[in-house]
Amino acid sequence: MTMKYLFLLIFILIYLSGINIGYAQHTPEYTHFVYMFQHTNILHLTLNAFSFISFARMLEKVIPQYFLYGYVYVAAVIASYASIKLHPTIGASGMVFALLGIYITLSICGKKLKIINKSKYLIWLFSIITSAVILAFNPHINNLNHLYAFIIGTIVGIIENSISHKKGWTSLAVSYTHLRAHETSQDLV
Repeated sequence: MTMKYLFLLIFILIYLSGINIGYAQHTPEYTHFVYMFQHTNILHLTLNAFSFISFARMLEKVIPQYFLYGYVYVAAVIASYASIKLHPTIGASGMVFALLGIYITLSICGKKLKIINKSKYLIWLFSIITSAVILAFNPHINNLNHLYAFIIGTIVGIIENSISHKKGWTSLAVSYTHLRAHETSQDLV
């Protein structure tokens, strides 16, 4: 089972359980680490799950799962702290917006994802931007959380664009090993 379906299973189980794990200004600290698994209603759950699975499927092809889900989870946690004073918040949209930031960055600036049909991509991008603008006018949505998660995802996309994953190690680790070997050979001279 890939991790995206594990996340989906957690979304569904939390929704069916009815427990409240969203964060607000005075909730326990742990809620910043679990809020993304709770959803208000079946529509909220379905939209977030569909978006999460869609972006995750595309990005899993170019980023190892543990890195990808680590990135988006951490992005959602950081976004929750950055936007805590705005609204009580629940839902996976922080992770979805982080995935969106990574996807757009890798597809526009990257070597890992190639845009095959530019006109369809522009239509898709326009629809995403239009949806985000429409969401911005809903007073019950924590748009700051979405914005911060998207920005973090974009930064991750820029960094990820320069990383080559080789058998679980990033090129940064490989470069460090290469650098240490070079320094060691310099010490011998």
